[in-house]
Amino acid sequence: MAIDTSGRFLYVLLGGFGIAVFNIESSGTLVSIPNSPFPVGSGAFAIAVDLISRFFYATNQDTPGNPNGWISIFTIDPVRHT
Repeated sequence: MAIDTSGRFLYVLLGGFGIAVFNIESSGTLVSIPNSPFPVGSGAFAIAVDLISRFFYATNQDTPGNPNGWISIFTIDPVRHT
């Protein structure tokens, strides 16, 4: 999981199934962002948001036992956080 620097958006890695994004309301209630979850690589295992909440990173790996991997980089829409 990762929270943006404003504390208003939560990003949750759903294994290899995608990244769910939630708006954190003032009451603490989580509201899913439209079109969430967003697809990532099938081997995604870690996520992070940069310090100014402009980019979102997901680390991916190939099949188990294969040392190859990559980082997926997503631009965060400053209005919709998608």
